Amino acid sequence: MLSRPSPLALLLSLALTAGLATAEETLPTPYTAEEIRDSFREGLQIVTRTWTPDGETLSRMTVDAWGEEKVTIGDQPVDTDGGPSGEETRAEATWTDLRDHAAFNPKHARRERHTAFTALGRFEGWLYTVDEEDAGLSLFFFADRYPGPPLLYQSFAGGELVFRAEQISRTMAEPSELAALPEPALAELPAEARRRLEHAIGTWQVRAEQIDAEGNVVGTREWQNRAEWLLPGRMVLLTHRTAHLGSVSKALVFYSVEEQTWYLIDVNQNGERWVLTGDLEREVITSQPRELPDGREILVRFTHEKVEADSFEALQEVSFDRGETWTVSGRQYLTRIR
Repeated sequence: MLSRPSPLALLLSLALTAGLATAEETLPTPYTAEEIRDSFREGLQIVTRTWTPDGETLSRMTVDAWGEEKVTIGDQPVDTDGGPSGEETRAEATWTDLRDHAAFNPKHARRERHTAFTALGRFEGWLYTVDEEDAGLSLFFFADRYPGPPLLYQSFAGGELVFRAEQISRTMAEPSELAALPEPALAELPAEARRRLEHAIGTWQVRAEQIDAEGNVVGTREWQNRAEWLLPGRMVLLTHRTAHLGSVSKALVFYSVEEQTWYLIDVNQNGERWVLTGDLEREVITSQPRELPDGREILVRFTHEKVEADSFEALQEVSFDRGETWTVSGRQYLTRIR
């Protein structure tokens, strides 16, 4: 029966075995032991975000002892800045052990080719669906590109999501560099740019009103945004998940010291891109022109208003004459929930 894994158990295992079977009875594993060994080199670090109804945690796995037959892996709870937030643990496993952790019993599991959009991007791979009466439904996605733990693991009970673990970063450093990496020489960010980046970090509930040309609210939608550090203190990764549109998009938010320009670069799963820029004088960002199917060009502008520690509003306006005139098209109300 599937149990709820600790971050270390999840990272060391490709997946928790469901109804462990003999080799003759298992589905094919996503990787061979040799593929995992070749992927798990010393210095590999994987940060995983784990969610349960009680909240979210982050953990960083580090491969710190590699051998032909086995590996030692450390697991360190971390905060949003990458600093330690708990005691580090270590475990040892053979490459065969890691391969066999994904040996699912076909009585309870099936596998299929799948395309997944994760925090690390779009990947092709194998999706294993494990359904046991006592343990509920679990989904494990293994990317072809990254032999090792599943990029995404979700567990459901009674049709409700109760556990989610997703890799959000992968880096490689030489073992000797892990202890003390030199601080890069960075241009100092203006205080207002730092404030905006720090204020964005967290999960936000969004209620959006659609407004017609007469100023009437003609529709409302709700979704969640999550903002996390991609480069601590310098760049934020913003994830939009809008269920009503079936859309997921990622945006980079940062301030260019060289250009003295605030950037938000948004790309959705179809590769559609918006680039919005602004300065630090006002909390206003304006898009580059986008051609519509009818041949017109549109500009979109967002103005942040009533900014508080855990809430703000965003006025949305559009222009079809290169910014000569603007029309209100919506307003968003954002409230921090984590």
